Amino acid sequence: MLHLAFLSFIRRPLTRLILLFLIALACALPVFLLQTAGGLYDGVNRAVSPFPILVGAKGSSYQLVLNTVFLRDKPIGNITHDDVEKLASDPHTEAVYPLAFGDNYRGFRIAGTNADIFDFRPDKKKGPWLSIAEGRCFAEEGDVVIGSETARLTGLRIGDTFHSVHGASAKGRAHNHTLKVVGILAPVKGPYDTAILTDIRDVWEAHGTAAEAQKEVTALLVVPKGYKEAMQLLSLYQRQKDVQMLFPSQTIVSLYAMVGQTKDFWGILTACLLAPAAALGGGDTPSRRFLHRLASGLWRRRSHCEAHRVSCGGRDGNSA
Repeated sequence: MLHLAFLSFIRRPLTRLILLFLIALACALPVFLLQTAGGLYDGVNRAVSPFPILVGAKGSSYQLVLNTVFLRDKPIGNITHDDVEKLASDPHTEAVYPLAFGDNYRGFRIAGTNADIFDFRPDKKKGPWLSIAEGRCFAEEGDVVIGSETARLTGLRIGDTFHSVHGASAKGRAHNHTLKVVGILAPVKGPYDTAILTDIRDVWEAHGTAAEAQKEVTALLVVPKGYKEAMQLLSLYQRQKDVQMLFPSQTIVSLYAMVGQTKDFWGILTACLLAPAAALGGGDTPSRRFLHRLASGLWRRRSHCEAHRVSCGGRDGNSA
């Protein structure tokens, strides 16, 4: 049996090599998908874990999570700063951290917040989520603290100054408000490694917001006192007309469910990989006949298009 297999391999080596390659690819595909899905799941959960509850303007919950947690997409709108004070005084909340987006520097998002966020510990047994590895926290007007990846990719160092650009595009209109780097964050292994943090008052100042009633924020990071308090807050804010409250982890789970509905795609992909392997296995198999007809049809269609293009050459602009 081995002798016959060896002779068959010698007689058609290219066909057998392609067959072995397709079989190996079909076997490696599930392993690759599992490893990729596992890495994506861990990375997304690590990014979402510091955000127990998000509050933002009414709109797409996915867009709110993408903009606030992953620093992608555009903000869906703003809410008044009064919501910060209401939630901060609510007995169900432990802490509230405002986040104001709308500017960038070379594509890196600028987030206005309070200095208290550097004391925020999502896990009480671990250190702060955002800790300063070099320099200090922002304290004066124009001070910013940049992420580790922002420092590496832009070359910014402590003492450097720059101007923010309005909007999410790096080609937007530059503000006259000068920003100065005073600190660099330790790596958090998440999206906020590419963030630029500053006092929220600097964001208002850059946009010419002076009146108290006009001061707005993009989102609120809300830390409840417990699970029961979180559910009570959610039930209260479900009645709000202009403000939404959500759990980012649940939003990500629903997104996973949407991806899971496309499971038929993976079966079709596997079948497409195995069909050529079966066709190359030799013999007059149905798969071989199907692929032969498909290839012949494509070739005839290509030849017909070429002939039609040549016959119509006298009517296009390239003809003499």
